[in-house]
Amino acid sequence: MVKVKRLPAIPAVGGSVPKSLHPILNAIRSNLNQMNGQVGNDPLVSLSELTNRLSLINDNDSSSNISSVNFFEDWSSRSSKDWHEYLGDTNISFPQNGEVGGHVLNASGYTWRIHKDLIPYNAEWIYRVSCRIRRTVAATDPLKERVFAGITGVSSDGRTLINVNGTDTFSSQHYAATSGFDMSQVPIGEWQTFNGWFSGYGVFTSNTETNPTPLTAGIAYIRPTFILNYNGGDGEMECDFFSIESVSRGAIGADGVDGKSVAQLTIYRRAASQPATPVGGSYNFNTDIIGAPTNWSASIPPGTDPLYASVGIASIDGTDGTDTTITWGLPDILAQNGLDGSNGFNGIDGTNGTSVYLARVFKRQASAPATPPDNSATYNFSTNTLTPPSGWSDTIPAGTDPLYATEATFAAPGATGTDSTQTWTTPVIFTQDGDDGNDGVNGQSTYLFSIYRRASSAPTTPVGGSFNFGTNVPIAPAGWSVSPQAGTDPLYVSTTLASVSGDTGTDSTLTWSVPEILVRDGADGLDGATGSDGKSVAQLTVYRRAASSPGTPSGGNYDFGTDSITAPANWSPSIPAGTDPLYASVGIASIIGLSGVDNSIVWGAPDILAQNGEDGADGSNGTNGTNGTNGLSVYQGSVYRRASTAPATPANNSGSYNFGTNTLTPPPGWSSSVPAGSDPLYVSDASFSIQGTTGTDSIQTWTTPTIAAQDGQDGQNGNNGNDGADGTNGLSTYQFSVYRRSSFAPSTPVGGSFNFGTNTPTAPSSWFTSVPSGDDPLWVSQALASVSGDTGTDSTLSWTVPTIMAQNGSGTSDFVNMPSQFSSEAIGALPQTATIKFKRDGTIELDGGPNSNWNAGAPQTTLGDNYDVRCSQMISGSWDIQAAAVGTWVALSSDRSWMVLRTLMEGAGSDTASGIFQIRRSGETTILDSSTGIGEAADA
Repeated sequence: MVKVKRLPAIPAVGGSVPKSLHPILNAIRSNLNQMNGQVGNDPLVSLSELTNRLSLINDNDSSSNISSVNFFEDWSSRSSKDWHEYLGDTNISFPQNGEVGGHVLNASGYTWRIHKDLIPYNAEWIYRVSCRIRRTVAATDPLKERVFAGITGVSSDGRTLINVNGTDTFSSQHYAATSGFDMSQVPIGEWQTFNGWFSGYGVFTSNTETNPTPLTAGIAYIRPTFILNYNGGDGEMECDFFSIESVSRGAIGADGVDGKSVAQLTIYRRAASQPATPVGGSYNFNTDIIGAPTNWSASIPPGTDPLYASVGIASIDGTDGTDTTITWGLPDILAQNGLDGSNGFNGIDGTNGTSVYLARVFKRQASAPATPPDNSATYNFSTNTLTPPSGWSDTIPAGTDPLYATEATFAAPGATGTDSTQTWTTPVIFTQDGDDGNDGVNGQSTYLFSIYRRASSAPTTPVGGSFNFGTNVPIAPAGWSVSPQAGTDPLYVSTTLASVSGDTGTDSTLTWSVPEILVRDGADGLDGATGSDGKSVAQLTVYRRAASSPGTPSGGNYDFGTDSITAPANWSPSIPAGTDPLYASVGIASIIGLSGVDNSIVWGAPDILAQNGEDGADGSNGTNGTNGTNGLSVYQGSVYRRASTAPATPANNSGSYNFGTNTLTPPPGWSSSVPAGSDPLYVSDASFSIQGTTGTDSIQTWTTPTIAAQDGQDGQNGNNGNDGADGTNGLSTYQFSVYRRSSFAPSTPVGGSFNFGTNTPTAPSSWFTSVPSGDDPLWVSQALASVSGDTGTDSTLSWTVPTIMAQNGSGTSDFVNMPSQFSSEAIGALPQTATIKFKRDGTIELDGGPNSNWNAGAPQTTLGDNYDVRCSQMISGSWDIQAAAVGTWVALSSDRSWMVLRTLMEGAGSDTASGIFQIRRSGETTILDSSTGIGEAADA
């Protein structure tokens, strides 16, 4: 290290070197230029070499400022013994990789270093702090590759530290060269040079060479400081050099002359051809009035000739007066009626690419369902709408049964059209409930504990105290407090980290940090002198469309603070829409200073700025363009495999996709559809593409397999651990259902909203967020609301087409499905009816009774093939006509979704026969419900 601090003849203070010392300095320079080798333990560097590095002495006459090197470290001593490591546990070495001194400081890990020397600080001087740093090995965590460089402030006692807040602590110091720069932005091995400038006292802020930042008041000494791999990074960085230079300020000069008031002016003239450059004219800065040259106007003149404009600059010393020596620019056309352009050439459309969609549909069932029939679904590429096979859903249905999935591929030429030809894969279990996991282990509870004490001098490090995690109660050591106390002495703070295993218990083994000053009173700075305000001028234009010339506008104002125009009545600060001629009026606003409002604007006479020209003649038809190139057909393929552990990534180019047949050939050992099994389901993706609509792509790169689904449920929650850092906002979603009763199908709802901050749903007009009362069928529509984060309101909801959710039967239950009614036909006797009612809890009711309305037609809703019905036994009479023998189950399939009961005769003159009806779920033995009914079940 070159210890320039040992040259007492060049201190970091104001003043200059007397001429009497110049011969001595020149002699020293001459002798040092001849020196080589080493004296004692300190290496010597010739002054010529040091001058080449930093220009140590400026050998001008005694009236010049002297540039000084206050500190310079190039690690040529291959030692860091003069640097105090405040924080870090770093492996330090000094390899010969430097560009300045040959060697560098190499830090493997986190290090925070402050030089031990006190360098005197003169607030009248300007200082530059510089260093050069690079990364050689990246950190595991890229957030821990930040660097800091600057100085640590010290008071006149040589011991008390002063940071940017005036506090006696090493943290938050004056990092003028760089403060937290992210070195991960710089390539490995590339040097990054940092420079910072500071001078005087005040509030520490950002800085430039021409605008140095002040240091905090009270600083008498400075100590070079740098931090590498902040905070706790495990990367490797190198420092090439660290220097501090200073230059004295010159004497305060005399007051400057008044500044100039400047206005950019525009004048106008209409002419069939370009006029000559204008001469003469004036601008009055007191009245903001332009005196235009002969044949020119300060506002836009009326007419149809091209509008020319000339720009000039007026200026005077001070704020009041008139400039009559304006030099105008060459006139340019500002506006004129344009001519219609000729039509372009139409090209021939290129061949449409193939649109491909891989569809997946879902169904919950206790056992594997049958494969959907081929061509039983459609996909509309114009509306991106999938119509799934009967009994299947394109979204995951609610329920606890295993969730089955099947897939099919749809394709259509171009971006629109509907494909109804497809083949479905064998349904496989997509997901199902698994076994509970084991309980997690207890986490570590921690608490960052701070205590406070006021004292005129630094107290000793505290001992004792505790923190109870069960009650969250802190107890401070004797003489200290858990909250800041009132008083005028400096407020000291000490911290510790309390911890226990689990979420209860007390930590009484606390190790406190050395007390540091948190806050104390500082001295007030001196107020600066107030400068005089200059004059702000703005040339404004307002617009109006009118069939004929409007009157000159009056009123309006201009706010210089917000840069906003308030136009006069019937005028606009921007060009309004319309077809009438566009008029413009120009005005000048001015105030003294930078902010304020001018309400006394004088507007010029309105002139036409633009108007519609006459239509030009139609252009001739263009020749056909060349055929466009074929579009690019793209298919995103997914393959699946079940395995107990993560399988290897499929080999590149081991599969293919045929765009002509829409067929994916998966890699060996993988499947293009979800295979059956209980092992975790892994998925790998690859992209296929060809030019045109047919052909096969066999070139692909597969992604690393990831788990798409696997069995298992979460185990019980373990004890709370430490709070993690805030993550980025996730997407909050809410499945929103609204209800409406109506005797006929209502239209799809529009509007509504969901507030995630208050969890408040607002239904669209005529709909409700809860089930309304009434006798009409109950209709439901759903929408998915979503916002980023956990607050906000989604008002852009897309509702599904309303479907019947329930309708009232003759009982007191709320029914999920429309009842399926067994109607009767009169056969010369009193008619009867029996009704099956499906309740929300999954059971049914059977009811019988007289009914004067006879209907042998189909009911409004098909039940599907989920239930069986039978007559279990006869009570009285006998059945003439039977759907099946007594005791035999009859499936309520799609062709038996309604049935007819007939009143039967026990014998001549009898009008009644009765039996017990029963119903069950298809394939089960449990009887859901039974009831006595009158009549006979027969196929309709």
